[in-house]
Amino acid sequence: MLSPEESSNCKSLLRILPSSDILSLCETVTNRLVAPITSEEAIDAIVLYTKSPEELLGRKKVKADGLFQYLQSLKASGVTPKSSKTELISKILDLWKGSSTSLASNVSQTRSDPIQVFHTEINNYTIIQNREDDGAKIALEFVNWFYPMLNGLRETYPGSWGPQHFWPDTRLTFGAMTDAAEIIQEEFQDAEAVTEKLSSLILQERVILNPNTTQDGFRGIISPEGLAKVAVCGTLERDDTGSFQRVVGVFEQCFGLLRDMNDNNRWKIKQCKLQIRVAGSRWQPSNISLTEDTIKSLEH
Repeated sequence: MLSPEESSNCKSLLRILPSSDILSLCETVTNRLVAPITSEEAIDAIVLYTKSPEELLGRKKVKADGLFQYLQSLKASGVTPKSSKTELISKILDLWKGSSTSLASNVSQTRSDPIQVFHTEINNYTIIQNREDDGAKIALEFVNWFYPMLNGLRETYPGSWGPQHFWPDTRLTFGAMTDAAEIIQEEFQDAEAVTEKLSSLILQERVILNPNTTQDGFRGIISPEGLAKVAVCGTLERDDTGSFQRVVGVFEQCFGLLRDMNDNNRWKIKQCKLQIRVAGSRWQPSNISLTEDTIKSLEH
């Protein structure tokens, strides 16, 4: 088990890595038994189940370029971009062993990775420091986690998709409108039913939800009570041949997220609303942005 100082140093290094590598590393370290939503939750799990700094640094997902960036953030001397991973590991271990205090505070906080820590933990309570900024951060983080996992159901390795990411009483409101003005409205109650419905869009309908991650494509807000609301829009794409995808419409999706105290205080999906508009094969999308009604719904 890592000491408090080792844990702090390992966390500071992991925050340098790309979020995709962090989530993948978490699956490896925890044998896929932990399914975090945020990168910070993944980092906590990785550190919890890591026996030693040497074990963490030797992982395949902890690559030489990440180790070099970490050393650069500490302004460490004696290494170059051509240094081997073994040399970089040795330098980091020397720094950690020679430091009487954690090096975490010395790490540069200027990286451009959109997955950032958006809260501080004090006595197991989450203190939200800036709700507007935090809402945007959790929205982008959630979008970058949720849709690759959902769309990945068609891949050989489907990832960690499943009802464990939803509250047991989750409700999904699903609406679809075709170019012939046909309207379909359905509701699904409980985590299993919601998971099955969303899975069927990918596996049976052969569609892909491609979110718009530009400034106009998503919104997020956190209420004083701790409910996080996320809204996102994007294009609806269909894979008809296995090698060619075409845009067949657009979608808007809203989520309500709550932390689960019985599951390491992780965010889980409490509410979900999905509206899709399917158009003809010649349809071309123009301005893909959230509608005013969806944006207003976040405030209620």
